[in-house]
Order: sequence, then structure tokens, then C-alpha cells
Amino acid sequence: DVPYTRVTAARDAARLAPGNPAILTELGKLLNDRDFKVRASAVEAYVALGGDADAASRLLSDRFASVREAALQALLERDGDLELARRMMSDADQNVRLTAVNMFLAQDGNPDLIADMLSDPDDLIRESAFDGLQEKRRDPSLARRMLSDPAPVVRSAAVKSFLKLGGDREVLAPLLSDSEAIVRQAVATGFVIDGV
Repeated sequence: DVPYTRVTAARDAARLAPGNPAILTELGKLLNDRDFKVRASAVEAYVALGGDADAASRLLSDRFASVREAALQALLERDGDLELARRMMSDADQNVRLTAVNMFLAQDGNPDLIADMLSDPDDLIRESAFDGLQEKRRDPSLARRMLSDPAPVVRSAAVKSFLKLGGDREVLAPLLSDSEAIVRQAVATGFVIDGV
């Protein structure tokens, strides 16, 4: 019994006979498979083929983060449920939260609703939330605030945004001595590009 064979067979059958309810039923059974990789693959196919959102949503509380992430992404891509994305921003797993933030922004969700993610404990989530907010808001004061973030990747993104928005270069001068090269490089590169 090779678990991936079950998912592959169901996907192939779905391609050959789209809309076949028997295929959807078989994929629905795989949502309860004992192997988490099968559940993750099955939920993607099940949702893509029009499976029931409630059945797929049960996997949003699966004990394996990869299954929750697959279910979240599949449901958001199909249904664009911004409230679902917002709820999943509090998931314990960083990858699930990152998917929720990115999908929320991709669906043109209200950027004010992800402002809380700027205080997420994970650096990449704060960076993604900051980039997404700045893309929509273009707020120099937010960029200036994030210049003091503890994570170099966030400070670097803030430097780039601050310069792009015409922020006062004097504010960035102290960051030329930042402990992290990525931040120093962002400031130096920004100064060169802006001809300062």
C-alpha cells in the first residue's frame, strides 16, 4: 500500500473524467488518510475539483502543519475567503501564518487587518506583512518604525521602503553601522541608487 499511489491514481482519474462524482468521493475519503502527505495532496485535488468546503475545512485543524497549509491555500485560491485567511494568521505554525498573510494580501484584503502581523514572532512573517502593507499604503512613518525591528531582514526591507518613499537619508545614516551586513548593504545600495 503506497500512499502516494492512491493520490496519484485519484488525480489521474480526475483529469481523465472531470466532474465525475465517484472521483470526488474517493478524494474525499483520502482526506482522512492515515498518512499526512496523502491528506495534504488529497485536499489540494479535492478542492480544485470542486469538493465540499466544509469537508476540506476540517483539515485546517489537522495536527500536521503541512496539511493545514495545503488546505488553507487550496480553499483560499478557490474561494477567496478573506475571513478564513485572517483566522489562520493565528496558527501555531509559521508557514501556515505566512501562507495566510500572503494569500490575504494577494486577494486584496484590507491591509489594516494584517497590521497585527507586524508584531508576529517570526521574522519572515513580519517582513511579508510589512512589504504587503507598504505596497498598499506607501507609509513613510511605518517604514521608519520598522527600521528598528530586531530582525535584519525586516530592517533591510524597511530601509528600501523608506528610501523609495523619499524618507530623510539622515535617519538612515546610523544604519550604515548596523551589526548586520544585509542592513548596511541596503542603506549603501539605496544611497548609490538615489545618488546621495
